[in-house]
Amino acid sequence: MAKHIDYNNCRMLLAAGKIEEAKSLFNIHTHQPERTLKKCELPISYQKKIAASSLALLFKKPVKLIQLSESTDEAFTVLKGLWNDMRMASVNRKNARSLFFQTASAKLFIPYCDSDTSGPVKVKCILLSKKNGDNIYTKKDRFGLMECIAREYSVCINNKSVNHFDAYFNNVIFYCTKTDGKWLTESKLNPIRKIPISYYNQEDTGWNDVLSLIEKLEILTSKTNDFIYLPDFSPDQLNSLSRDSKSALEIHFLPAILRSMDKQELFAEMADREINIIKALISNVIRVDLAPQIKNLSVGIDFGNPAPDDFGNIPDLLSTIFYESGAS
Repeated sequence: MAKHIDYNNCRMLLAAGKIEEAKSLFNIHTHQPERTLKKCELPISYQKKIAASSLALLFKKPVKLIQLSESTDEAFTVLKGLWNDMRMASVNRKNARSLFFQTASAKLFIPYCDSDTSGPVKVKCILLSKKNGDNIYTKKDRFGLMECIAREYSVCINNKSVNHFDAYFNNVIFYCTKTDGKWLTESKLNPIRKIPISYYNQEDTGWNDVLSLIEKLEILTSKTNDFIYLPDFSPDQLNSLSRDSKSALEIHFLPAILRSMDKQELFAEMADREINIIKALISNVIRVDLAPQIKNLSVGIDFGNPAPDDFGNIPDLLSTIFYESGAS
């Protein structure tokens, strides 16, 4: 007798291979559409500068992990080692760049071994974004808690594109592959009993509020055939500025500093989640013997102050913003 399928039950649909029906129960993030340039427009890279300023200020220093608990030294050393091995300082910047430009991104944490399976288990952090070919789906329960995060992507095998849909729940993972027009599903128990993904999203890009002004400036510039003067933010030029000029630049970048401080809330919340994912990987997969220490391990996060530490750091910081925006 055929098993009855509840079309409101996402897990049941995925297990039955009804992936398209299951997708309808998810929220798929709608990325910001590409701008359609008018013929008279001269594109100006203000969007890049706005995103670059937030990025440079938010992660001007790598996120620092701080051990807050006692008698958990070995567990903290292992966690910090995995964090450094994944090059999280670089991943954080790439992730922020994806979020600021595309309004959604995610990090997937997976355990793996090198070709020698007898070696130690490591952790890889994979950045998921529209630019990287990922569609990100989320599903929350009736209490607003994250129930599932799914990733839709394609892989080229023998010059043929193969579609995948991987859905991560706390206790099970569904790996769905579309072959010859039919979805095949493989389910596996989730060894860490936690969704191994941190999901970042924001309603609009950082420049959405001023987009109309940017477009007007582009049109006016194109009509007059005048190019916008780009200031010289080279280190030599900035170091030669007077103190009053540096103070004026600080005021000029105050909105970017405030924007970065506002973003810290989201990034701190997700960094805390990522630490908990790594802790779950350690205690359930990598070093089960450290489970008692991991349970007691408390880790703090230090982003540092987005504002410059002192006036003398302004030239270096502005140079970073300028070159990060690709305007050099």
